[in-house]
Amino acid sequence: MGLRTKLNLLLLIVGALGAVLFATVSTRYLNILAEDEVEQKARIMMASAAGVRKYTSDEVAPILEERMDSISSPGGLRLRGR
Repeated sequence: MGLRTKLNLLLLIVGALGAVLFATVSTRYLNILAEDEVEQKARIMMASAAGVRKYTSDEVAPILEERMDSISSPGGLRLRGR
C-alpha cells in the first residue's frame, strides 16, 4: 500500500468522522430551533384566542343576551341563553 493510498484513506476517515459529527451537532441544534419556533407560535395562538374570548364576552355576549331576552319561543316559553 503506497503513501498516496494511505493518505487518501486517512482523509476519507477524517471526512466521514467530520460528517457524522456535523450531522449529530446540527440535528440537535435544529431540533432546539424547531421546538422554540413551535412554542413561540403556540404562545401567539393562545394570545389570539384569549383576545377573541375577551372580545366575545365583553362585546358580543351582552348583545346576544339582550336579543335572547326579547325573543320568546313559539310555545310561549322565554328563551334563555344560560
